[in-house]
This record gives sequence, C-alpha cells and structure tokens, in this order.
Amino acid sequence: TITTAKVHDALCNNRCIGIFPEGGSSDRTDLLPLKAGVSVMALGAADRGAPVMIVPFGINYSQAHRWRSRVFIDIGKPLKVDPNILKDYRAGKKREAYGELLKQVEVGLRAVTVNAPDKRSLNVLRCMRRMYQGDIQLSPKRFMELNRRFTVAFSRFKNDERFLALVERVW
Repeated sequence: TITTAKVHDALCNNRCIGIFPEGGSSDRTDLLPLKAGVSVMALGAADRGAPVMIVPFGINYSQAHRWRSRVFIDIGKPLKVDPNILKDYRAGKKREAYGELLKQVEVGLRAVTVNAPDKRSLNVLRCMRRMYQGDIQLSPKRFMELNRRFTVAFSRFKNDERFLALVERVW
C-alpha cells in the first residue's frame, strides 16, 4: 500500500515513525492483542536495508478513567530486528516472521506497562503498592518499577490460597 511504502521510505532514510501496535490506545488494564502492522513495517524496511529499531513506549495512567490524570511514559530497550527472523521473512515465511517479531514487541511492551487481568486486580495491585510505599515519594521511574514488580508478584501468586486470602482482606 502507499502508507506502507511511505513508512519503508521513512525508515530507510533514518527517520522514525510512531504507531500503536494494538491498533489504538485504550484504558484497559492489559494490552489488547497486537496487530501485525508493526511487523509488516519493520521487516519490510529491514529487508530494504534499513537499520530498524523498535522502541517500546509504555503509556501508563494513574487513573485512566479520569480526565487529565497523571500519565507516565516509560521507554523500553530498543529491539533490533533479529537476523534469523529477517532470514525467515526473506525465505518466504512471512507469517511466521511477523508472528515472531510480534512476540518480541509484546515482551518489550509488557516490560514498560502495568498489566492486570481486570480492574479489580489493578486496584488491588495499586492498593498493595500504596501500603508498601507508605509516605515515601518516588520518582516516576521508581513508581512504575514498583507497580510492575507488584504485577509480576500478583501473576506469580494468583493461584496461591494464602495470597488470595490476602487479596480479599485488602480489597
């Protein structure tokens, strides 16, 4: 398409583009399924010799449902197009290559966003973080890191009866 050609041209000329790999932004508690467009653009440009780097940006709101709530932008580690994925792309295994690159992009996005299965879980996570943090003022970077650590713990212990009992007491 014309848009894809313009994206490839921009990337081949060392310019950058910004996209939402989910297809848009939302106030959901977890990532929406990623669209293949980011892979199509990145691999198409890399195939033409562009030094493509995908930089995950996490857009995290303190209260997503409120107008003008605080927003935290977290920038992840740049992802280079894996030469093996590009090799598969060039060998005609485009669907597989798109899927593999999309998995890497998702890992990068999850590293810079706070993800919870639902709003209740997100509220419990935030409450636990506030209880742990107390009155200590944190930098935005430390604030997001603490939120992500609680998210990881929540995911790891989500089936532990003792943890579930604690969640019920907190909630």
